Amino acid sequence: MTDDETTGWLEPRTGLGALSEDECWERLAAAAIGRVGVIAGREPLVLPVNFALDGERIVFRTGAGTKFHAVVHDAVLALEIDEVDESYHMGWSVLAVGQAHEVVDDDEIARLGRELPLRPWAGGDKSHWVVMTPSRVTGRSLVPGAPL
Repeated sequence: MTDDETTGWLEPRTGLGALSEDECWERLAAAAIGRVGVIAGREPLVLPVNFALDGERIVFRTGAGTKFHAVVHDAVLALEIDEVDESYHMGWSVLAVGQAHEVVDDDEIARLGRELPLRPWAGGDKSHWVVMTPSRVTGRSLVPGAPL
């Protein structure tokens, strides 16, 4: 990662920099696995999920469980992806936050099934298609050469 890959602010003391929204979407488009954060009861819960993008919408499939319960109860979800290089002490993370809904229209489910490379990695019934439309997408990077 080079300095020209970061935009916005850079904190020289920490080496943390902001990613532009375009850079965040590029990283989301290149990723296949992330973590979905939901509130389960009164506690946060973070669960792995494989996903794909449909334009600027995040799509994943799930079964009847914690993630699906949050979706049908209008919870705000968070999806986080990251990449870390421990040997060089550098990396980045992207966070997308927004409302999600279950796709119930058969034609839309068929279209998503045809157009997206989205096959659940985990076993079990993953028959619920979920679309999250982020209201906010942010990212940070740790620039090499920052003091440790």
